[in-house]
Amino acid sequence: MAGACFDEEINLYSGGEFERVTADHGQEHRRDCADLVEYQGGVDSVSVADNAFVLSDGTIVRLTDRTVIRTWMGGLPSLQAVADSLGAGRTVIASGAAVVDSAGPPEALVAVIVKWVTSQASN
Repeated sequence: MAGACFDEEINLYSGGEFERVTADHGQEHRRDCADLVEYQGGVDSVSVADNAFVLSDGTIVRLTDRTVIRTWMGGLPSLQAVADSLGAGRTVIASGAAVVDSAGPPEALVAVIVKWVTSQASN
């Protein structure tokens, strides 16, 4: 599966590059990770029990205990917060990086990084 990509903690995702920080003398190392894919789209549904959500294109994204949830600049802090936002009539957009678990259809991803942002409530 993802092997080396999970050997180091992903510290920052920005512009298609993945920065990792290792314990090796505090040095910062930068590498592209060929087996990671980017995803982005509206969230159609959430299963907190299954630790997963479905994007509007049908892609299933599953979280693990190693998934990094980015909350800067208004990002939602949890899958439950995503479910609550959808229940309140808000649109939620998910973006991040993942490893392909199954090409599908539907495609299934295991999230390495995720950020969820919301819009205002719909009328």
